[in-house]
Amino acid sequence: MTSAATLPELSALFSLTGRVALVTGGSSGIGLAIATALAGAGAAVVLCSRRAAPLREACAALQSAGALQAFMQRALRGIGAK
Repeated sequence: MTSAATLPELSALFSLTGRVALVTGGSSGIGLAIATALAGAGAAVVLCSRRAAPLREACAALQSAGALQAFMQRALRGIGAK
């Protein structure tokens, strides 16, 4: 019987070290949870959100973990639309 992969092996397999992740809607809810998980996997995170106050709070949390690369307050609606 084969043993299950250990956590360090999984970390190496799914490592995002050296990658940048852009998370839209990253100031709360699922977006913030995804940003936190991506940061935990080693990614440098860029948050994008419409709401300034929650964005500042999310940025502070990720920055204290050393994972925040950049942030922008912007609605992405209509970008690239013809």
